[in-house]
Amino acid sequence: MTIYLITSWSNLQGCIGALDGTYIDVQTPLLDKPRYRNRKGEISVNILGVVNREMNFVYMLSGWEGSAADGRVLRDAVNRVNGLKVPNGQYYLCDNGYMNCPRFLAPYRSVRYHLDEWSAGSRAPQQHSIDSSNEWSMWRDNLANELLLAMAHASSVGTSCKGKNAVVCRRMWTRPEEDVLVQALKELLTTGWKSDNGCRVGYLNILQDKMMMAFPRTDLHSNPHISSKMHSWKKQYNTLFTIFGGTGVGWNLTTKIIETDDDEAWETACKVHLIL
Repeated sequence: MTIYLITSWSNLQGCIGALDGTYIDVQTPLLDKPRYRNRKGEISVNILGVVNREMNFVYMLSGWEGSAADGRVLRDAVNRVNGLKVPNGQYYLCDNGYMNCPRFLAPYRSVRYHLDEWSAGSRAPQQHSIDSSNEWSMWRDNLANELLLAMAHASSVGTSCKGKNAVVCRRMWTRPEEDVLVQALKELLTTGWKSDNGCRVGYLNILQDKMMMAFPRTDLHSNPHISSKMHSWKKQYNTLFTIFGGTGVGWNLTTKIIETDDDEAWETACKVHLIL
């Protein structure tokens, strides 16, 4: 298990450390091997490790079979009597093997993070739920935008995607901005902009105008921001369409949420389609 942390914590107020899982090879009886076989095909246990900001271990949980998903191990850790406790208003950093939810901040899925762009740092009440929420997702969006602004200020390159040597090239969207874009798309579809292959030429400029009307000071433009967001949404839709075509996972049209009868089936689907 290797955890990389940035050297400056000034933009991560409330972060008290990081966590991750690691596989440790074990010898088991023949009949038990299927339960201990991890996604890499090795016979192991899945161990959760938690470190503080000084990269000292503060918690470990061992014993789970290698086939157990990281999220399942974390859920067990936070629900134990003497398990992992995260004070209110604070959180741990984790990777995409875990759900982004209050007290556990995970990176965006389908976004590439380049470790060599960061200065390498050192290596190294009870929480009963690790379910995601809109409020936490919006908080992550705001934090991401703050980090982008800080990076842009430090590098003095702005947020332009032009040029091969641009340091900051991704504009994170906030939830209100996404809501306005969705409503604008609905309006286009009902006013004759739909074509056989999607939308008529020029629709991106119309969307840009609607975004500027809703957010007069916005820096969002038809290219690359809106076109990139449309591409991302199409990719996510195709991914969800594939997942829902399988067994154990579905979409509830009434509650507008994903439902599953098997948590492991959902966690496996996330790993296969959203992470790898």
